Amino acid sequence: MSFEAFAWAARQRVTSTQKLVLLMLAERHNKDTGQCRPSHDTLADDCGLTRRSVIDQISKLAEAGYISVLPRAKDNRRLPNQYRLNFHFGIQAEPKVPEHDPYLVVNDVHHPVVNEVHGVVNDVHGGGERRAQEPGIEPGREPKSRKKRASAPTAHSADLDFSTWPTPPSPQVLADWLQLRRQRRAPVTPTVLASFGRELHLAEALGFTVDDCLRKCCNRSWQGFEAAWLERELTTTNRPTGGTHAIRRESPAERVMRLALDGERADAERGPVIDGDPHPLGPHG
Repeated sequence: MSFEAFAWAARQRVTSTQKLVLLMLAERHNKDTGQCRPSHDTLADDCGLTRRSVIDQISKLAEAGYISVLPRAKDNRRLPNQYRLNFHFGIQAEPKVPEHDPYLVVNDVHHPVVNEVHGVVNDVHGGGERRAQEPGIEPGREPKSRKKRASAPTAHSADLDFSTWPTPPSPQVLADWLQLRRQRRAPVTPTVLASFGRELHLAEALGFTVDDCLRKCCNRSWQGFEAAWLERELTTTNRPTGGTHAIRRESPAERVMRLALDGERADAERGPVIDGDPHPLGPHG
């Protein structure tokens, strides 16, 4: 097989059946000698076509100028044709001239040897100029421009108001978080900042900084944020080894309520204060 012939055949713009026959001819082409003379039956087996179909496709390829068919005979008996691949179609390559074949039929009335490519009228220039047909060359088509998909507007740190947050985030963490929002096509609006601010205040009561919360969002691709997510994480982290139940941490609201109740109980135990000294009330006051 000649790789040059196979590559040339693969690039030609012909019908699928013609290309299949052309590829199988290239498969049988000898790159060193230029010989290419498979029988019609061999090509039919190679292509998976009928013998009649192979003969028809060869005739069309020869008529278009892709190949030249050189009939062969010996002792008045037909031999498989010699096929010359015209490499100047598509790929500019000089076809290799086959070695001398004493059985080529020369100047036969019914099967003349075709030594030149058929000339055709050049319709592109209005006719009159005869040149080799170039069916493999077609004007290229410009690809249609694709519409760009709308994405979330880019937010800059200078345009953002972090007054509702416990503290402003560090520049690097903020840049990573804004990049995540852009990838998720989620714009950073004042409403979003206010919503995050409420949750960040709750997260701060749990011991998480603003940067900690935003890093969690970036690492886990969270578009939104709730402090309860971190609270559940603390519950899981504080689970004792080998235990079956997690240690529950009180919420900020529960903590405030507990401290208030502890204060009331402490006041009740101390009793009333007289002249700065606590005296428990006796039966006579």
